[in-house]
Amino acid sequence: ALRSDNKTGIWDTGKIDSDINFSVVFPGIKLESAKKYFWRVRIWDQHGRKSKWSDPAAFTTGLLSQQEWEDSRWIGYESLPDPMKVVPYMHGTGDGLGEKLLKRAVNPYLRKSFLVNRQVAEAYACVSGLGQNEFYLNGEKVSDDFLVPGWTDYSDRCLYNSYDVTSQLKQGENVIGCLLGTGFYYINRERYRKMTGAFGYPVLRMILYIRYADGSVSRIVTDETWKTFPSPVEYTSIYGGEDYNAMNDISDWNEIKYNDSGWKNAVLDKGPGGLMKAQVEFPVKVMDTLEVRSVTNPVKGKYVYDFGQNASGIVELQVQGRKGDTIRITPSELLDEKGLISQRSSGGPFYFQYILKGNGVEIWKPRFTYYGFRYAMIEGAVPGHEAGSSDSRLISLRHLHVRNSMPPAGTFSCSST
Repeated sequence: ALRSDNKTGIWDTGKIDSDINFSVVFPGIKLESAKKYFWRVRIWDQHGRKSKWSDPAAFTTGLLSQQEWEDSRWIGYESLPDPMKVVPYMHGTGDGLGEKLLKRAVNPYLRKSFLVNRQVAEAYACVSGLGQNEFYLNGEKVSDDFLVPGWTDYSDRCLYNSYDVTSQLKQGENVIGCLLGTGFYYINRERYRKMTGAFGYPVLRMILYIRYADGSVSRIVTDETWKTFPSPVEYTSIYGGEDYNAMNDISDWNEIKYNDSGWKNAVLDKGPGGLMKAQVEFPVKVMDTLEVRSVTNPVKGKYVYDFGQNASGIVELQVQGRKGDTIRITPSELLDEKGLISQRSSGGPFYFQYILKGNGVEIWKPRFTYYGFRYAMIEGAVPGHEAGSSDSRLISLRHLHVRNSMPPAGTFSCSST
């Protein structure tokens, strides 16, 4: 039996005599997109005795047809001219591409203000920010997903992630915010890369479905009325690392109170051409935290932090220092004979770089890249206990291990440790 609100029945199979009790194709009513449905079941035994109803369970539909995306446009800060696109991607450095892929892409902020003036029953955001995105509503990140959406051949399919944002909507003004990074969508010829290519500069396409208590529905979609501005992420590459200039921080860019009159309107983009598909795989998340085991100082001005284990991930640093000071964090799996980091097994140059805004303790972590590493070499800051009055002081450094968030499917134990 299918229900629309856990109370009102909208479809019932009735009693069905069959020995098939799973993987049964749903033969019922036509379902609506972006809507939660509740269902329950009862069974009869061989003597015709029926059970009680099961406790209600629920599922939420995605967008059930490509046509629903037609009024939602790909938008961004700027569009890459067609002659500068490189698709399919080229294996290797791409040094023979002439002027192509030399430019850094702008990793933009995008925002949209809208009104809610009725009681909200449910609301779902379907978001595809390519190459990667962080999605916010009223200043709060809607999930702890990392490196979403999943990577595809974007000319074939573009994945979107769906979020229940019912509890984050407010009566009155609301603001959507999105930060875009290049991911695998635009791989330029700076630093380390395994391949080069570009579908375009970072773009966003999304639909926010709002269902009201009175039964009506509204949709917020991406179009040229959105506002955009360059973010402090000055460089990011899935292969080369990430640079963040905190002097250009806009702390409240995704909040209602922010005045975006100085931002420009988003640019409409053709997008990569692939079909829009819901991501069904579990997203990547930060799943573990590795603390520092030891710190060495093999060369003046270079401090090597050892986390004791090699793992895929990013760093999270806490630092305090002068405005404009630059900290470079270079990760590696190995050390060389001098005790310095070596990227010979994992590819380089790759590094994280942070420019201080000089305002108390600053906390930062990369958003759109990752690396396999056990060690991280710090340049431009001194461990807190060694710092002098003129040094930028590294208060802490942690290794955030990122991986697929699928829950465990089993365990293994053995008498031999």
